[in-house]
Amino acid sequence: YVTATPWTEEEVLENEFALIGYFVSGHPLDHYRQECERFASHNTSALIHLPDERKRITVTLCGFLKSTSVRTTKSGSKMASGLLEDLYGQVSFVCFEKTLMRIGPEKFAYQAPVILTGSVKIEGEEDARKVEIFVDNIELVSDARQRAFANVQFIIEQSHSLEDIQKLHTLILNHPGRAQCYLKFRYEDVDADMKIPFQVALTDDFLKKVDLILGLESYVMK
Repeated sequence: YVTATPWTEEEVLENEFALIGYFVSGHPLDHYRQECERFASHNTSALIHLPDERKRITVTLCGFLKSTSVRTTKSGSKMASGLLEDLYGQVSFVCFEKTLMRIGPEKFAYQAPVILTGSVKIEGEEDARKVEIFVDNIELVSDARQRAFANVQFIIEQSHSLEDIQKLHTLILNHPGRAQCYLKFRYEDVDADMKIPFQVALTDDFLKKVDLILGLESYVMK
């Protein structure tokens, strides 16, 4: 047998999607559920049920940009288009030149999750509606997270070992920042909260490593 390096979680999900067209073992946004709940006003599956009004509704979505392109139109102006994918589905978007130049074309190359704000255009009848977002702004979820959350509480379950806690301690020391750290110990029916003298940077790298040590949904950001 050939000794092979195990795939990372990202590689597993990428290969699942490449092989069968959808995710099986998880979703890339599983690590970002708290941010989606905090920042998103809607999810993609809810957009089709919005009222078809002349005045467009502004929405905020969290997800990954897919199939994006920035191109020059026949009239000579620039525009961007693509899809935003969240935990519930996909929606197409367009961004016209004035907005594109204001927010920067480079934002449409982001590989990490984003917060996309824009107005919704709905066409068609109830059973065959077409939904499109006219982009007003795009921001990385990681940037919004570090600005919005001032505290993080790590949940220590009875199943966690002393080694897990030591790994968490080392991880916190290696990621200094501005978010105040707390611990919540859960043993059977008893919870105990503790403020600890550390502040961390709530980066993607840090939080994914917390998930690896303690498991998904093992921390709460406030």
